[in-house]
Amino acid sequence: SRTIEELEQLYTAFNQGDIETVVNAMTDDITWIEAEGEPYGGTYRGPNEVLQMFKRIPEDFDHYAVTPSRFIVEDDMVLVEGSSDVTSQDGVDYEIPFAHVWRLDGDKIQEFRQYTDTVLLQEAFKP
Repeated sequence: SRTIEELEQLYTAFNQGDIETVVNAMTDDITWIEAEGEPYGGTYRGPNEVLQMFKRIPEDFDHYAVTPSRFIVEDDMVLVEGSSDVTSQDGVDYEIPFAHVWRLDGDKIQEFRQYTDTVLLQEAFKP
């Protein structure tokens, strides 16, 4: 579907470091929720708060890519299963499963919620 294609493009853009494309796909009042207990855990409101959080990732990790493997579309909601492929600053590789829930308003992202293995992500985060 068009929705899946658009989200696939956002995952690709993120992995290529093209954060601008991801941020431009957000509504002005987006709510972006990272799992509590991981390094960036909490709720971010508005594209600028999300952008500031994204900017920390290259400083904290050697490598951080998100690979979606399954998309489930239900009306304005999309559930994405996949894994984060992460390399810590000391060169240890992690494959960390995630579920992302996207809520869309037309072709813009209204809400994002992340579920992941916060213990593994916290371990990878430590320098």
